[in-house]
Amino acid sequence: MNKAGKRALAVALSSVLSLAVIAADAPAESAAMTVPEESTFFATAFVEEGSIYNTPSDGDLWPSAWSDDGYLYLANGDGWGWTNQGWSDIVVSRITGGHPDLGNLTGNRISAGMGPVWSGETCADGSPKYNRKPTGMTSVEGVLYMVVQDLNRCPGLRFYGPSFNDAPNATILKSVDKGTTWTWNPAAPMFSNHQFTTIFFLDWGQDGVDNKPGSDWDDYVYAYGLDYNWRDSFSDSVPDPTKLYLARIHRSADLQDLSNWQFWTGGLDGGTPSWSAYGDIGAKQPVLQDDSRVYRQVTANFPGGDIRDMTVISQGSVTYNRALDRFIYLSWTEYTFEFYEAPAPWGPWKKFLSKDFGPYNSPWKTGKNGGYATVMPSKYISSDGLRMWFNANSFEGPVNNYNFSLRKLYVTVHDPNLTPDNAKDDAANLAQIGEAKTPVAGASFHQGNPWALNDGVKNVNTDDWNGEAKTESWWGYTWSRPYNMNKVVYTSGGAFGDGGYFSDNLRVQVRQNFEWVDVTGLSVDPAYPYSPAANPYKTYTFLFDDTWGDGVRIIGTPGGTERFTTISELEVYYADRYASSVTDEFDGPLDSSWTWESTKPGASHAVSGGRLQLSVPGTGAYDNWTFVDEAPKLLRTDMGGGDWAIETKLQLEDYTAGQNFHTGLAVKFGPNNAFLWGSMQGNALELSRSGDPALAVVNDYTHPTVYLRIRKTGNRYYADYKQNADDPWITAGSHDYPYAAPVAVGLMTKTWADVELTTAFDYFTLTK
Repeated sequence: MNKAGKRALAVALSSVLSLAVIAADAPAESAAMTVPEESTFFATAFVEEGSIYNTPSDGDLWPSAWSDDGYLYLANGDGWGWTNQGWSDIVVSRITGGHPDLGNLTGNRISAGMGPVWSGETCADGSPKYNRKPTGMTSVEGVLYMVVQDLNRCPGLRFYGPSFNDAPNATILKSVDKGTTWTWNPAAPMFSNHQFTTIFFLDWGQDGVDNKPGSDWDDYVYAYGLDYNWRDSFSDSVPDPTKLYLARIHRSADLQDLSNWQFWTGGLDGGTPSWSAYGDIGAKQPVLQDDSRVYRQVTANFPGGDIRDMTVISQGSVTYNRALDRFIYLSWTEYTFEFYEAPAPWGPWKKFLSKDFGPYNSPWKTGKNGGYATVMPSKYISSDGLRMWFNANSFEGPVNNYNFSLRKLYVTVHDPNLTPDNAKDDAANLAQIGEAKTPVAGASFHQGNPWALNDGVKNVNTDDWNGEAKTESWWGYTWSRPYNMNKVVYTSGGAFGDGGYFSDNLRVQVRQNFEWVDVTGLSVDPAYPYSPAANPYKTYTFLFDDTWGDGVRIIGTPGGTERFTTISELEVYYADRYASSVTDEFDGPLDSSWTWESTKPGASHAVSGGRLQLSVPGTGAYDNWTFVDEAPKLLRTDMGGGDWAIETKLQLEDYTAGQNFHTGLAVKFGPNNAFLWGSMQGNALELSRSGDPALAVVNDYTHPTVYLRIRKTGNRYYADYKQNADDPWITAGSHDYPYAAPVAVGLMTKTWADVELTTAFDYFTLTK
């Protein structure tokens, strides 16, 4: 979107309340755009919904350095720092005691107002166009270095005016007395022309301990940089940053001399390291590129004053997690956190979490808020690496986290050697007992209560309204290990006039090897209505074939003009759905469970070679319809009155494709009243009921062999098929029939012309 388009949108948003959806005027995301792969390193990742520890400080940004004296040094913009000694655009403080775990950090302010503003330009009102902002800090052999950039400060339209929308210059300041005084080259900025002007150093631990001589890495200081601006340029006065660049400087070299800097030139794949000539910033190539955007399309009720359509690469932090031997980049947008990981400073970088908080006026509140300047000090990473404190600031909307404002990121590492070993247990809710259970959603937890999904309370609403015109909505869990499962119980949330329900394609998916795949054999009871009638607080039980995964979710198309869904509870089980199972392999005489039913002479059945053959001669029709029941059947009545499934393998033998026959599994309800699921004329599969048109059809199925299954769940009957034994079951369709109970199940062949046909069945299985 161009500058005029974004400004026009700011005006238009206040006048579109009569519209159901605002379509993005930006073009659809191109197939040529560069987006990083999804990470497979972490099994779970969870961020607290809001800042939980607001320290006694004032300001934002808070780049930090853990120095050799054990103190954490921080720089903030626009505030008074750690102790109130007056406002300044830059303040340096240090934390001298305590820990976020205990909520008792103590510290003091050291200095303020350091560094130059390089541009002499002025705003329309005559005030200076740029002010100073700290973006990065590091400690090298006890010496502190801080990056200060020029950032536009001119007044104008909220978001779309000049303020905060371009950063043309940056330089590096140095302190040899732990932040009391600072020096820099006053002649010119180290970085200019909007190139590499938002800089943050790789946090290697205390005084760079993890990258000193003798460490497993090298002996360099690493600095990451963005071009043009510190985040999306809402006014489009400069291009939006979508690329993260990397430079290195030997620890023994002068960090304030650009001629000592080398820039990464090795591309995005994290392969063999390749670096520019010293000082050759023009040769730089990104280590990470993410062209994706968030909040491109919004609904009529999207808060009119809030920004939308944003890139995801922003000023944050890159920190080495020693325990996990992983590099973690925390980025953000106005409403989301965007987190990446890599095995080396240069990548390959992969996204492991995109966390949505909704727009500012959704509203944010205490306990539910995002923020900018996501800085993770290595000092506050747990010894096992699985819990990390980080800062995020905000002064927009109802929440003000304008201080060193902390929350935690929790992760677990994926172990590919784990296999599911949980036994069937109707009472074992994996949503509550699964290891490192982590609630996940496709958008924000609007109310800020992710744990409502598994708290056992089924009358409290959670929804994912965020003002986006979403095409998919999903709710689920991930775990640190895989589990067997075959049942999900979903309780909807509250009722709303503009959405809150699924409008189409509601299904269950499991995560296997980091791919979300549809389960097979899916049934739902009661039938989901795909309308507002799905709410409020109604429970739907999804049953499916035994499967496994380290995650599960329900997913579908959100309904209503506001495109959102609701939830109150989501339970997950590996249930013992069937108490018993019996299989007839047809390797001997039929036992007494079977009854042969044929009212017209000529039809026959025989067991031979481990198969049951069902035959009709080509002399007259053997039909089953509302007025006739001459089709031969082999039936049994031991399926019981509850839920059950029947299954067989069918092989067409003596037949001519296109002739009038239908053969397969049968469910009998009474005289002239049966379901028949199987091969239709040798060129399709069909589920029908006596006297009714087709209830489910698979066209162009011409193979003579097919595996068939009918599942009864309540009053609904599901027709499944597959061609090969190892294939997953495919559900062709289902039909709700509450008008009569089945009296028998089995096998049937019918014809409605002079058709000679022999069908062989390899086995018949009944589970109940």
